[in-house]
Amino acid sequence: MVARVSDIGKASLVPYAVIKRSREEVVGTSAIQFDPQGDDLDSFESAFFRIQGKFAAFMHYNGDPPDTLSVYVQRDLSPKDADRVLSKLLAEFHISEDAIVWRETALPPLG
Repeated sequence: MVARVSDIGKASLVPYAVIKRSREEVVGTSAIQFDPQGDDLDSFESAFFRIQGKFAAFMHYNGDPPDTLSVYVQRDLSPKDADRVLSKLLAEFHISEDAIVWRETALPPLG
């Protein structure tokens, strides 16, 4: 099950994939909303999710191409779990895995 959440607590997220879908396309086919935010790099819009007890997010920084979304996953996931979370998130929003234009091959180490 994929549930929209507003708080991910102390979970740390890392970029895991980029998909060829705009924020508008995802919003247009679902009831989710993206929240405006910002960090030291840029301003961005995000939507956070809990998927079988793991956290993930769709994020779009202002400097990113307009027709892409980044998928972030919880840093402490194994590659197998990260793939599962990505697959479930894409399935929830009816996005084919063919839409993936980049996928991380090695998650950063913990710590």
